[in-house]
Amino acid sequence: MMGSMKLIVITGTPGVGKTSISKILANKLDAVHIDLNKLVLDEKLDIGYDKKRKCYIVDFEKVSKKLNEKKKETSEGNLILDGHYATSVIDPKKIDQIFVLRCNPIELEKRLRERDYPKEKVSENLMAELLDVCFYESVKNCGEDKVRQIDVTEKSSDEVASMIISILAGELKETEQIDWISEFENTGKLEWFFNY
Repeated sequence: MMGSMKLIVITGTPGVGKTSISKILANKLDAVHIDLNKLVLDEKLDIGYDKKRKCYIVDFEKVSKKLNEKKKETSEGNLILDGHYATSVIDPKKIDQIFVLRCNPIELEKRLRERDYPKEKVSENLMAELLDVCFYESVKNCGEDKVRQIDVTEKSSDEVASMIISILAGELKETEQIDWISEFENTGKLEWFFNY
């Protein structure tokens, strides 16, 4: 369906569903899926552990090198790269399409608490989502033409994967424009966020 080898990046704030959606996509597109978090753990591509945030500190240079090796290994097929810092560890010219998954911060807060994230880490991730950090980084690193946003808040993983496939096939031209700050201002929920 997609023709020659494509590199597709699925990014977004932790908790939006990147890995679940990437696995479905990889299955439907007969693609290789690389979960950056798993890659870092499996290949020990970190520079230490942050006890306060309960996460490994990624060595971007090592990850970039390992991804180039993996890309050469999959030169005949499609590759789906899943991670919130994906556009920072691979040459932007090699990326065909980036999908930034977005989730309403109120729903995202519930998901991150279910993961037992420390309150400070939840707060940082909510701020990143509210301020469009993953979207901004994707556009800055790779250009606006390659980047699409999808609001996953009320969609199943299968629905999101189907939307992505429709976009890749050229059947769905437009994606959502997401502005949580304006939405929160208009609904009086911005105070909730700052009191969090």
